[in-house]
Amino acid sequence: NVYGEKSASEINEQPEGHEETFLGAFNRRKNLKKIIKGTRYDLLVAFENGIFLEKISGQLRCFDLGYALVEDFEGNEAIAHSPGVEFDLRDVEEARRRGFDKITVGAVMAERLRINPNDPQFYLTSGLLSRAQMLRQSFKTAVGDLLRINPKLLNRP
Repeated sequence: NVYGEKSASEINEQPEGHEETFLGAFNRRKNLKKIIKGTRYDLLVAFENGIFLEKISGQLRCFDLGYALVEDFEGNEAIAHSPGVEFDLRDVEEARRRGFDKITVGAVMAERLRINPNDPQFYLTSGLLSRAQMLRQSFKTAVGDLLRINPKLLNRP
C-alpha cells in the first residue's frame, strides 16, 4: 500500500543548490514522521526539486533536478537524483528577482509559456518525460540502494 501526505520543506519555494535542496527533503521526512506518528511503514519517501547553477565551458547554465530521500523501517536511508532538465537563465533570474522565497522558476516559465507551473519538465522534454516520471527514476535508484543495504526489505511481511 502506498499513501501520500504533503509535508512542509521549511525552505524557499525555489530551492537552489544541493545544501538547500537536501535540507528541504530532510525537513519533509522529519515532518512526515510527525504526521504519521505511530504508523508502521516499510519505506518513507520525501522528494525535493531544486535548481543548480553550473559553469560549463565558461558559460553559466541552470539545471533542475529532483531528489528522492528514502528511509526504511530500520532507519537506513538512501538519496538519489532524477534526470535533469536545463532551465533558461532568463526565467531563473526573473524568479530570483521576485524572490525564491515566493516563486519557483516553473511558475515564471508558466506565465511566459502557458504551461503547467508544477511540471515544466514535460514542456522542456517535448512531452517525453514528466516531473513525476523523472522523480520515479530517483525513487527507484534510491530503493535499489536500500535493497543492497538492507536485503530484509524484500521479505518484509
